[in-house]
Amino acid sequence: MPDGDVIFILLRDKIAEQGIASVKKDATFHGKRHKREGSISGFQICSQLSSLKQFEEKLAKRDVAEMNWRKEGREIEDYWFHRCATGQIEFCYEALKVYVGGFRHYSARAAACCNTTLIKLKLEGKL
Repeated sequence: MPDGDVIFILLRDKIAEQGIASVKKDATFHGKRHKREGSISGFQICSQLSSLKQFEEKLAKRDVAEMNWRKEGREIEDYWFHRCATGQIEFCYEALKVYVGGFRHYSARAAACCNTTLIKLKLEGKL
C-alpha cells in the first residue's frame, strides 16, 4: 500500500478528475459558461496543491481577492468564475480533511466523496 502522501495525491487527483467530469455533464450550468469554466478551473487548481496547508493558503488568498473584487465592482462573470473555482477548491479541501483525519469537516457530501473515492481507488488497484 502506498504511503500517506501518495494516497493524499491519488485521492486529490481522483476527486478532481471526478469533479471535472461531473461539471462537464451538469445541465444546471446551461447558459452560464463562466460558472462551468470556473468550476473546472477550481479542480485544475486542486491538482497543483499537495498539502492541506497549501489548500488553506490558496483559499485564504482567494478569499482576499474575492473581497477586493466585491469592493471594486468587478464584472459579474469574472466574480462567478472565481467564486465557482473557489467552491471546488473548498470541496476538495473538505474531502481531503476527512482522509487526513483529526479535522472537523463541514460537508457530509465531502466526507462521502472522500470515502467512496478511496473505495474506487482500492478497486482500481491503486491502494
